[in-house]
Amino acid sequence: MPLVAAAGLWGCGAAPAAVPPQAEVNADRASTPLERLLAADNGLMVLRWVVRDDPTRVQAMVDAYGRPYDGNDAVASALARNGFVLAAVPTGALESAGAELGEHLTDVQVWHGQAPQWREGQHASLGRSDLAVLVDGHARILNGGVLNLLLRSWTVPMEDGAFLQVEFVPQYEPPIAGGYRKLLGTDRLEGDVFRELLVELQLRPDECWILTASGTGSSREAGIGPPAIGPDVLLPPTLGQLLFIDPRTKVRTALVFQAVLPEAATPPAGARPDDEGSPAAEPDADFRPADSPAAPGIDDEPWEQVPLQEPPT
Repeated sequence: MPLVAAAGLWGCGAAPAAVPPQAEVNADRASTPLERLLAADNGLMVLRWVVRDDPTRVQAMVDAYGRPYDGNDAVASALARNGFVLAAVPTGALESAGAELGEHLTDVQVWHGQAPQWREGQHASLGRSDLAVLVDGHARILNGGVLNLLLRSWTVPMEDGAFLQVEFVPQYEPPIAGGYRKLLGTDRLEGDVFRELLVELQLRPDECWILTASGTGSSREAGIGPPAIGPDVLLPPTLGQLLFIDPRTKVRTALVFQAVLPEAATPPAGARPDDEGSPAAEPDADFRPADSPAAPGIDDEPWEQVPLQEPPT
């Protein structure tokens, strides 16, 4: 473009007009809401709390501040059967909800940002010995390895404001698969995915989601077996208890999912940020955030772990 302008003025006796560099042009223009939306300073923040294991405190927190997950009846039932507690808490009440769980032995913030690829959000090492675990109320033997909670998230722009899509699912990785993965230097994940426990959340800044485990129970409390036959025995741990409760130190982990989004994610109704007074632009139905799947399925490849992004400053 500068060469064309210079050719048009050649021989006219006037010096070509100075054309500012593109960087300077962009610097003079205010960023659009869409550009702010796709910036690296928005996405998923995960708080990891470690507290003393007290199931009564978890229930008290949910009763006082939480709204149990009810987005999908089948998933909600599967979460309960497998020892997970998932509840929404208003952001303004998050500090009080955390205090209800007891003293925080560990309080860590993990910045994930835009994370469209599956990555580890929580894990429990099972060693190499056989371990019984309750899966949907039935005992299953895991031959060591690692139990992971995989998660991914990305920002979704909408006409009435953006939200953060968050998905997570438990996954069992046998020790052989983990050994080969390290030997070959690849981050591709293998193992069993508990697909009935795939949770999809739509987060906005005014609400957080807390994920932890329910308390351990006995066969009589769980209603397993005839009520008057046999002794009351302690049941094997559930998937949720394996992931979030350490019986040796008697502590539990709680994950808090928070959405970090720009204040103005979309233009005001009836106006465009780059052309005041003109009609609002029609939304682009085919738009999706860069490098993010529009509606990914659980089988989307590659299932890779990626380095965490730097937290926003």
